[in-house]
Amino acid sequence: MHINDRILAWSHLNSMTRQLINVANTVTDVIDPKKPGADRIKEMLRDQIELTEEALDSSLSAFSGKED
Repeated sequence: MHINDRILAWSHLNSMTRQLINVANTVTDVIDPKKPGADRIKEMLRDQIELTEEALDSSLSAFSGKED
């Protein structure tokens, strides 16, 4: 795979992941707090968002040749 192909692939993955984070944030905001398990669902989504953002930051650092 050429470097340009890798850059495009990473850029596309980054974009899709950011969109997924935005969707998860929106879902977290609109969950009805009166529903059973709503707090747990929000907590799980927020934890996953945080982990995903950290993974994106790490992958960008690795891709650009920088270390955390």
